[in-house]
Amino acid sequence: MKLYLIRHGESVGNQKRLLFGRSDYPLTELGREQAAQVRDKMAENPVSVCYSSPLMRARETAEICFAGRGVDILPLPEVMEQDMGRYENMDFPTMEAEHPEVMDAVMHGWYGFLPEGGESFAQVCLRATAGLDAVLRCGEDAAIVAHNGPLAAIVTHLLGVPQERFDLFYNRHGCYSAFELDPSRPGSRTILLCFNK
Repeated sequence: MKLYLIRHGESVGNQKRLLFGRSDYPLTELGREQAAQVRDKMAENPVSVCYSSPLMRARETAEICFAGRGVDILPLPEVMEQDMGRYENMDFPTMEAEHPEVMDAVMHGWYGFLPEGGESFAQVCLRATAGLDAVLRCGEDAAIVAHNGPLAAIVTHLLGVPQERFDLFYNRHGCYSAFELDPSRPGSRTILLCFNK
């Protein structure tokens, strides 16, 4: 099967440069343009079903990307973005001034850091890979539209890279990455076809 990973277009939260995950921001005009660009890039790729984070920015990207193609868009809560807890919606200058320990974790050790009232990136990896497993069990050519964090977790898992190194894989807005794999044969080769196309 072929698996396509798509990051949503730019959202209002991205535009405002906020630390956020679960806040349900819509796409910006640029974000809608990015979703249309990935729609055009994905036009020749066969997709039977699309799984989307239920957050508005991902769902809207999925709807734009697969408009008119007869592709079902199903919610996949496991690929929602990380819950930032009490730090949700803080801008970066405020974070640097009031919570330097969090900004230090952002730069050097985010995987194990637990935001107060939120979840660690290690927890994100567990649920994102559980969502991936559910998609792979279906065995159909599929797309997942989600957020940078969960997508990075999925990429590391597929490529056999330690998940603590998720930071090696930054998924750009409005781009897709593609993999070819055979979920019926555990341990078989996974082929990376493209990244951030």
